[in-house]
Amino acid sequence: MKRNFLYCIGIVAIFFLLMAFPVYSQVVDNALGSDLERIFPELKNGYIDLNDNGRKDQTVDLDEEIPESRVKDKTIQAQEILGFIIENYRFIPLSSLYEVRKSLENAKGEIPELISLSYRFQIDDIIVQKEQLGEEGIFLTPSAMKEVMDKMEGFIATMALAYKKEGRSAENDFIKARDELLSMIVKGYPLPEDLSSEDRGVLVSSMINTVIKEKAADPDRVRAAIKTLGRLESDIAVPYIMEVLDLEEFKSESIQALGSIGSKSAQDLLTEELGKTTKTSVKNEIIRSLGKIGGEESLERILSLFPAGSDGEIDRDMEISLLKALSSIAAGGNTDQRIFKLFEKYLTSPDTGLRIIAVQGIARFNLARTADLLFGMLKTEKEEEVLLWIIRSVNKVGSQSTVPTLSTYLRNDGVSEKVRIEIIHALGNNAGGTKALPFIVENLNSPSPDVRRAVTDALLTLYKVDGKTVTAILSRGLLTATEAHYLIDGTAVLAKIADPGSINTLYTLLQKPIPEVKKNVTWALFRTRTTANARIVDALNKLVTSETEPIDVRINAARALGAMGFDSAALKVWQTMVTTAKMRGGKYTMLRMFAIRALGDMGTVNEEVKSTLSGLALREENPELKIEALSSIQKLSLLDDTVEKSLVNLFKRNQEEDIRIRVVEVLGDMGSAETPGLAGTLLSGALEQPLKIRVVYALSRTGGEEAYSAILDASQDASLRDYIQGVLEGANMEELQPLVSRRLKTEGNPEIVSLLEDLQEGFDTQF
Repeated sequence: MKRNFLYCIGIVAIFFLLMAFPVYSQVVDNALGSDLERIFPELKNGYIDLNDNGRKDQTVDLDEEIPESRVKDKTIQAQEILGFIIENYRFIPLSSLYEVRKSLENAKGEIPELISLSYRFQIDDIIVQKEQLGEEGIFLTPSAMKEVMDKMEGFIATMALAYKKEGRSAENDFIKARDELLSMIVKGYPLPEDLSSEDRGVLVSSMINTVIKEKAADPDRVRAAIKTLGRLESDIAVPYIMEVLDLEEFKSESIQALGSIGSKSAQDLLTEELGKTTKTSVKNEIIRSLGKIGGEESLERILSLFPAGSDGEIDRDMEISLLKALSSIAAGGNTDQRIFKLFEKYLTSPDTGLRIIAVQGIARFNLARTADLLFGMLKTEKEEEVLLWIIRSVNKVGSQSTVPTLSTYLRNDGVSEKVRIEIIHALGNNAGGTKALPFIVENLNSPSPDVRRAVTDALLTLYKVDGKTVTAILSRGLLTATEAHYLIDGTAVLAKIADPGSINTLYTLLQKPIPEVKKNVTWALFRTRTTANARIVDALNKLVTSETEPIDVRINAARALGAMGFDSAALKVWQTMVTTAKMRGGKYTMLRMFAIRALGDMGTVNEEVKSTLSGLALREENPELKIEALSSIQKLSLLDDTVEKSLVNLFKRNQEEDIRIRVVEVLGDMGSAETPGLAGTLLSGALEQPLKIRVVYALSRTGGEEAYSAILDASQDASLRDYIQGVLEGANMEELQPLVSRRLKTEGNPEIVSLLEDLQEGFDTQF
């Protein structure tokens, strides 16, 4: 029987574990899926280890789980993985991105080949962006990056100090720190920025020494050292890199490092190597590095590699590398018309990938001719991926025709979802995008949540440019809208921007029967904190008490009423809040909390409000609601014998520290004679310093000899001495001075005596 019971418990536990952590049966069963799993072994557990810490992280900063964005079948599709990689490329080592590109280039099978066509150039683009970031390794979340940088800076500082000291123990410290640093570089972590010249010098020398001594013994460390020399842009390292350039295992890193160094000697070495090598992949690597270096010499060398005649043939991979290198040179500010004309020629290439690179490249030229060419392509281009790049590129050119052209294109019913989203993003990020607002807002009608999400992003971005126009156009659209998703997403935007100019629109929309719309509108009204508006207050008041409304709507309505802080004899909002505060049932907990808070914010004081709040403070079982009632009593300054008696009873019947402190604070604000006795009870206990400070402040609000005497007693805690002296120096002199004189004659505690003497000295100075 017992075994059966334990077996059942185990089954239940496994069930809940499976519910908590999605289990993926496998990565999709094809060659591309297997290759991606080889690059990222953790995919078998449904994630990619972006933080490189051996576990799945799901934090505010980063979620490493691959979402099932295409097919919810507990199998990760290759397209889902590639989409995740593109979205999170900053966190993925460049070497892994190179591997992904290689997998796409070598994809086998009908579907993997089609996937490769769809994703290859997107992967190419993120690789270029990753290279431009200067992050050849891992890109971390801000908190993780700080931790890593602190660690690496510590190793470098240790190396620099040991280099100065030179002794045997210092040498051991140097070697240990260097090895730790290299192990982190091998993993792909970037170097700290803003290194001092001294630290750079030690680091360069150490990396050169690693290249010289360890090329046979530890290739991984040597590759890491070469990368580091490239990142440090160390020209003095060029001769040492030259020594390993001919070794196959270091060739790729050496070429990339020379491209990063970018000096004349590095350029000469790459040019020489380009003339010698026959291997296409090596040529392509060198071409990319020459493009990174830029300059006239690199330009001439790259242009010379294109076929001279119109019938000349060129390897496609080399063609891609050459065009990308020219794009890099143009990005560096080179406006040579030969580059422009070459890109113009490739705009009509039958090869989709080459057209994309040409679009990217020609956009580097901020010319009227550039915009004309790209606008012309919008009318004729059929490939979706090319259209996406045209839209991104034309938005960077800065033509005055961009917004009207994209707006017109957006209104075309035949535009695909991806292209529509890209246009909306482009208009949202364009300085003149407010002119397109009516056309952007129209797309809240779209059945696609992704399109509507793009509209939301664009509106929030453009609101920072011209808030008044965004609010006006969105409001106009919402007032005539009938589709539920339009109303829901549009009111969500109004809630986020919280513009006072939308108040009348929000009131009208409050009448809509859609619960999600009411939720957004009530939240918007809370966030706008509008001045008194009787119509709106009346509508919100009715929502709070309506049992037919969702609890979220009622809570938002209560919060909005509290934020407005408005009541009148006709509306009697206080009565609604009193009724709500007295409700029972766990589902009303937050509604009651905000009703209690609203009572404090609205400022209405009468016997029913007093008795309700004091009763809640005394008898409510939920400690958070007790505290809220105490806060409202404090806000309303309810100086009343009945309230005072309830608070004293609460203090005596309750042992929770926070509640007792709140009671003393409320009584202190009332100037209650009960404060010193209750405060003394707290101060004689084991309160932490910040809490003692709160109690002392409450005593100072009360004033009088008994309160000052309790404050003096608290000064035996040396950590409170400065604070208490400051409080007493601002006290009523007529009440304090006689007390100080008497206590000086009888006091035995040295801490208190010291304070009394300082206070007396102050009195003597003043009189």
